Amino acid sequence: MQVRTLKDDERKIYETILESDGRIEQSELVEKTGLPKSNVSRSLDLLESKGLAERRRGTGNVVLLK
Repeated sequence: MQVRTLKDDERKIYETILESDGRIEQSELVEKTGLPKSNVSRSLDLLESKGLAERRRGTGNVVLLK
């Protein structure tokens, strides 16, 4: 899947993860993108369903690019 086919929020989140060497905490994504927590969570669900990202749940959710 091409990054350019992603919706705006998804692309912003994907690029932010990419700029963080492919690993970032979900709370940091909220800070860096300026998006509401709900938008970040929803967009991550979509990125996971497309096989582009993976969340490792724990004390702080860590998001990894696949």
